[in-house]
Amino acid sequence: MKKARYLWLRKKLEAHNIQYASVIELGCYDGKAINYLPYPPEKYEGYDANFENGLDIFKEKWENKPNYQVYFSNSLDTFNSKNEKFDLAICMETLEHLPRKEIPVYLDKLARSCNQYAIITVPNEIGLLFFIKYILKLILSCYNKENIQKYTLLEFIDQTFGMSHKVEQNDHKGFNYKNVITNISNYFEIVAVEGTQFPLLPLFSSANIGVVCKKRK
Repeated sequence: MKKARYLWLRKKLEAHNIQYASVIELGCYDGKAINYLPYPPEKYEGYDANFENGLDIFKEKWENKPNYQVYFSNSLDTFNSKNEKFDLAICMETLEHLPRKEIPVYLDKLARSCNQYAIITVPNEIGLLFFIKYILKLILSCYNKENIQKYTLLEFIDQTFGMSHKVEQNDHKGFNYKNVITNISNYFEIVAVEGTQFPLLPLFSSANIGVVCKKRK
């Protein structure tokens, strides 16, 4: 399932004939996205909070590529602090970890870091899919209680019906991909929005939503 978004990334770059020499990635972890690009970029910069030592894994793997660099970043000030421009921006499964009020400012910075296209993916945490996923987690929580975020009954109802603004956001909790797409449209021209696993199915049925967007002229 995790691999699906990377395969989708490659397909979208090829389908839209997106050319790039330089790439910047927000929330890069270990730089896995590089392996799925149609061809290797000349320059790559990744930024991550390094929660699971992804940056260390990257540095070991790409130590022979001096133009491939990653940086610790846990605030807007440390993301592309030199304000460089890149042909392609990538942000996969990262925005949901940010406080709700910070998402627009990060998207603004991402847009200002990008010359051409951006590829963004986020999880679906609302509606029927959320309902089913959360019930299954509740059932399985007797085996792993750390694998579930707690919702009150009212929060659960609000999140199921897409009223996530009534739910205090904490990581995935209270996250709404629809609001993020609206925010993206404020900074980019949206080219395509679809589920990364099953692009032909309606968005609400996909666990992961992918957005192809282009820098506004």
